Amino acid sequence: MDMSTSCRMLASVTTSARAMQQVAEARRFIASGEARQLREALRLSLMDVAPTVLADPSAIGRWERGERTPRGPVAVKYVRLLRRLQSQLEATCPPAA
Repeated sequence: MDMSTSCRMLASVTTSARAMQQVAEARRFIASGEARQLREALRLSLMDVAPTVLADPSAIGRWERGERTPRGPVAVKYVRLLRRLQSQLEATCPPAA
């Protein structure tokens, strides 16, 4: 096996592990209720979130209600959005006393 093949395999494994961590993070956001709280705190509807995540609004609603679990690339996109929403909310809210 040449060096470039080994490097590509390592990159693939690393990317896959990172994606799995992000899927797990998305699921933690959902299970805690924080995903919905973030969305609602910023007055975003399911319709507002759907194009960014590339998922149907009803699917996102089912995730938030715990009826379904996001998977794969959609879950990764969802957690990235949730992180941005969290940062946005933290930037607009004063720290708790």
